[in-house]
Amino acid sequence: MNLPQAIILSIIEGITEFLPISSTAHLVLAANIMRIPETEFVKTFQVFIQLGAILAVVLLYYKTLVKNRQMWGKIVLAFLPTGVLGLIFYKIVKTFLIGNIQLTLIALLSGGFILVLLEKFYHEKVKHLSHEETMTWWQAVTIGIFQSISMIPGVSRSAATISGGIMLGLSREAAVEFSFLLAIPTMLAASSFDLIQSFRIFTPHEFILLIVGFSGSFLSAIIGVKAFVNFIKNHTFIPFGFYRIILVISFLIFMTAEKTSSISDLVIEKTATPSMSFSPRETLITTVPILTYHYIGLNSNPKDTLRFGLSVTPDNFDAQMAYLKGKGYTTITLDDLKQIFDGATTPPVKSVVLTFDDGYVDFFVNAYPILKKYNFKATAFIPTGLMNQGYYLSWEQIKEMAGSGLIDFEDHTVSHPDLTKLSYSVALKQFSDSRRKLQEETGQKVNFMAYPSGKYNETVLKAVEDAGFVGAVTTKYGFSSEVNLTMPRISINGYTTQSSFEAKIKTSF
Repeated sequence: MNLPQAIILSIIEGITEFLPISSTAHLVLAANIMRIPETEFVKTFQVFIQLGAILAVVLLYYKTLVKNRQMWGKIVLAFLPTGVLGLIFYKIVKTFLIGNIQLTLIALLSGGFILVLLEKFYHEKVKHLSHEETMTWWQAVTIGIFQSISMIPGVSRSAATISGGIMLGLSREAAVEFSFLLAIPTMLAASSFDLIQSFRIFTPHEFILLIVGFSGSFLSAIIGVKAFVNFIKNHTFIPFGFYRIILVISFLIFMTAEKTSSISDLVIEKTATPSMSFSPRETLITTVPILTYHYIGLNSNPKDTLRFGLSVTPDNFDAQMAYLKGKGYTTITLDDLKQIFDGATTPPVKSVVLTFDDGYVDFFVNAYPILKKYNFKATAFIPTGLMNQGYYLSWEQIKEMAGSGLIDFEDHTVSHPDLTKLSYSVALKQFSDSRRKLQEETGQKVNFMAYPSGKYNETVLKAVEDAGFVGAVTTKYGFSSEVNLTMPRISINGYTTQSSFEAKIKTSF
């Protein structure tokens, strides 16, 4: 991330944070358009700049907060549902929801329709609604429950609380003001918790970006809050609903145009110079799904929600592979993908990459037989230092699968550490040691790696590049359009039904 990008994101955060249009969605879409890699620092930056927006609200509503102490009790009570649910589902939200562009767009679009319908059904009752000072404790808790829905990216915390407030009897102005006040403990707790979880040492350049981002968010939030309050005094929320809908449509048009531009250029070039010869890349489909699996087995502990979120039952996995086979998909490895994007080989009409992280023994016991059944290729990312331990693969099992010609083994470090907390030299040693071990045991050339837990930053990217890797995969959601060091993938997990699996394969954003 560079300085201009930091300024743009901070302004977007400040203006959109308290409007019912989802600041998270805007940051995700803006980062995607500006092609900002989703590094751990970028995630931290997006969280940190929220503190600037919080400070703006504290400054603007300082007198209200000091004079009306009873309101603080209702604010704290309304915060509790989100606080509790946030702690319970933090890992799931962080792992599977944040950065999911498809989910963000769906939530953004749905919220737009809800805002429009809400005004259509409730506009006649506005003059009878109460002010926030007469809000009951029950109403405060209910609004807090509405707010918890905003853990889904694209929903918008502001839209959820304002909608809940209006449904429960608050005027537009009262709902907006309570939404501002409720944002203080909610955003402060969420930002602080996330920063503690993601704590790392920043470079001087990153510190500058954080300061600029905080300042830009603070100043733009003051402008955004004042403008929003003045606007809502004489207008409804319908314009915000239509804005959300138009934003989704515009983004889809932009992404579609971007993806088809390269094909159009090739067609024009070929028409202009028919005598030239062309590589197989000219017929390449623009994106390829790289699927991510972890456990292929039954979750022995139903209370372990994290394990459930990473588990696919053997029966479901078999059904998913049967679907791919029936629809004519060809499974390819990441090396195959590199050859295709380089124009060295002709791409299959339907291509998919199957990847499995962490080297659990159930990959050999449950997944491998099913892959052999359908003659499917797959790529397994192995943390070499964990093998031969507990429920991880043994080196004998790895060698057997490597000899089958179906399974490629790629790097996943030695000990599966948080790479963002390591120095450059330590991270580089993690890559070189694990890569050497894998190549010695499997006889395969190791060209790719997966970031443990999807965490990486600029230092890690530099180490990966210097280690000589051709490409690397992340936990960022999306289809792959090129081989690089931040390739997105599509998570297949315990929440993936057969219908949602089919939808994920067919759709790219």
